[in-house]
Amino acid sequence: WELGSEFESSRVAGSLSLDIPDDAAQPVRGRMQFVLDDWPKAAPAGATLLLGSTLSLLSNLVPAAGGSGWELPSVELTMPVFELAGKGHIELGEHSHFSLEAKGERTCHQLQALLPPSQERERVDQFLNRRQGHAAQAAHSDRVRLGVRWDHATGSALRPQWQFKPDCGLEAMFKH
Repeated sequence: WELGSEFESSRVAGSLSLDIPDDAAQPVRGRMQFVLDDWPKAAPAGATLLLGSTLSLLSNLVPAAGGSGWELPSVELTMPVFELAGKGHIELGEHSHFSLEAKGERTCHQLQALLPPSQERERVDQFLNRRQGHAAQAAHSDRVRLGVRWDHATGSALRPQWQFKPDCGLEAMFKH
């Protein structure tokens, strides 16, 4: 796969393991785990604090129907602040294709604990302080939701598409 120039400074490490059963009638299954440093986020600069510079991807591998690739039925993407869960598909060959969709959320209190000292953390602190006087219960239900979709075919750029549902005082972070 040609990943593109935006990956030039990225570093990747990981493992891919396959379980090949003695019985040839049984499908090969596997597991992959990769860590990517300095990955291109394709997100507004203000989102870097939430997305971090290190991404971990973990998934089981199950043969796709018709032997056309691998299903990723249980994908976990871990970043410093968010953990996203979803599924995906890898197809190898002349017309390779990779797709993945994952979502996750954090409460305002979780963000307060996970964000490093920053302007964004101050916004969360201020949001929670304002809420504390009015409705402490409501502050526990406020959440920031983050989703990502990658869809990469041979010849196209491997760029994530982000979905961000802000709250907790972070409403402006993903505006371009």
